[in-house]
Amino acid sequence: MADFQAAYDHTTQDINNTLSTQLSSVLTWANIPGELTKVSSSAYGFAWGFSGSTVYMCQLPCTGNWQPVDLSKFDISEVLDIATDDTSVYILTSNSLLINTADGKGVWNMIPVPFSATQIFSTHSYIWAQDTANNKQKCPKPCTTSNWIAEPENSVTITSSSATALYGKDPAGNGVKTDETLQSGWLPITGLLGTKISSVIGQVDQTSLYYIDPTSKVLKCDGDCSTKDVTPVDTQGYAPLNLTVDPSSKTLWMTSGTKGDLGNVFSRPDKPDYSTIMNTITPLDKQRDAVIQDVTKEYNQQTGVMTVNKQVSDIESFFKKIFGDQHKSTTDSKNTAGHLQALIFDQQVTLEQLQLVQPVVSGFVYTLIAVVVIYLVGSIIGSFVHLIAFIVLVVGIYLTINNGFSGSSLWSGLFKTA
Repeated sequence: MADFQAAYDHTTQDINNTLSTQLSSVLTWANIPGELTKVSSSAYGFAWGFSGSTVYMCQLPCTGNWQPVDLSKFDISEVLDIATDDTSVYILTSNSLLINTADGKGVWNMIPVPFSATQIFSTHSYIWAQDTANNKQKCPKPCTTSNWIAEPENSVTITSSSATALYGKDPAGNGVKTDETLQSGWLPITGLLGTKISSVIGQVDQTSLYYIDPTSKVLKCDGDCSTKDVTPVDTQGYAPLNLTVDPSSKTLWMTSGTKGDLGNVFSRPDKPDYSTIMNTITPLDKQRDAVIQDVTKEYNQQTGVMTVNKQVSDIESFFKKIFGDQHKSTTDSKNTAGHLQALIFDQQVTLEQLQLVQPVVSGFVYTLIAVVVIYLVGSIIGSFVHLIAFIVLVVGIYLTINNGFSGSSLWSGLFKTA
């Protein structure tokens, strides 16, 4: 049993070690080298970011090999925001929108923005721009002409977008959403009712919805957040400056106001892939199951042996009882028979002794009877009867002592004759 316990404990320890090391790694933010304000990645296979007036791109999977993008011909003084979709990258400057293919190999188009926008958001059909007063305009894609359409609504702050929806917060700090055209009006997000937020991140709203609360904590709803099922997201103590999610790779990109060992850029999967961990754990779990099966098998075998031994012991006890009782009965019978024989022998001895004494006793009895008869019938002769009685008594005693049974027989014969 000790071997089984050691094997089970060893396998369990291997599983625990795998979970504590590999599981923590897939749930940990990877610190990507670089210092950027915001990062957005595209299904085209590139991540884009900016810092100050400089734009960078990094081929996925990005390990920090950021390459500066030459935009010198546009005389850009500051980059305000950046967004990507499946095919294109959009860069917002102080008064224009730069558009190129997401691999950066196309021709840059510069589209004027008719108002002082500070943020841009990409949906399936539009590029949305928003200023600090929540004024909003949209440009139909591919937005190669300055065909901006103003929207009158300015109470809600857009914080993110997906292919089909816009997400934001209302003046009270509640999370809201609308369609990509803003025709349905802003509706509350059911799972966030009663929760104050700073921003909603909805790029992967078919699987997850993220939001940041006023204390810079990141939280997550599963699916479209139609139910209040919120879980915290560990940011390892880093407060997010910007948070985006790539809809194609389901990768989160976070830039932080504070730096890690390699910079302030971090990434992690939206839903970590546990297949590698499971490929390690499954064989170990099977080994542990095999240990349990071996223990069960040996236990059953030992139980069977113990059962047979118990049955043999019961049978042995049964026969011992039968034959032991029979032997005891035989012994008791023999002892009883011997005792009876001893009693019979004693009785026979006593009887023989009585038989030996009986003639003498009979002789005395007959002598006494003869004396009594003499006195009965001889009273008429006077004192002479005493002499006769004395003679008869002496003769009777003499005959009884000297003749034993014969004397008693003689007296018996005389009385019978008389």
